Amino acid sequence: MLHRLNAAGSLTRRLVLGTLLAGITSLTPVRAAEPIRIGLVTALSGQSAKSGEAISRGIGLAIEEINRGGGVLGRPLELVARDDEANPSKGVLAARELIQRAGVVALIGGLDTPVSMAIVPIAN
Repeated sequence: MLHRLNAAGSLTRRLVLGTLLAGITSLTPVRAAEPIRIGLVTALSGQSAKSGEAISRGIGLAIEEINRGGGVLGRPLELVARDDEANPSKGVLAARELIQRAGVVALIGGLDTPVSMAIVPIAN
């Protein structure tokens, strides 16, 4: 009979411990992995808008495929696009905003050569 009491006590302790652990883990906020932000500077309006939109869609599809495969090191990729209107000065502003405010870790863009040349010093 003593053996049954010890077994029952052991089972009770395990149930209480399991319940406590479950409660603690449910109180801990679960944070999804922070996304890796990729910046895109391209013409989404103006003379090169059709090409810029096609590039944006293509990059978006590639990012979706990478994310379906688990992302990069378990982190999803996120595309953050800005319109340069095929204008070098607007491209510079867009690149600065993506790097300094949006926190991108990589920059893609400069569909038009003058925009690309203007962005290079910022990206370096």
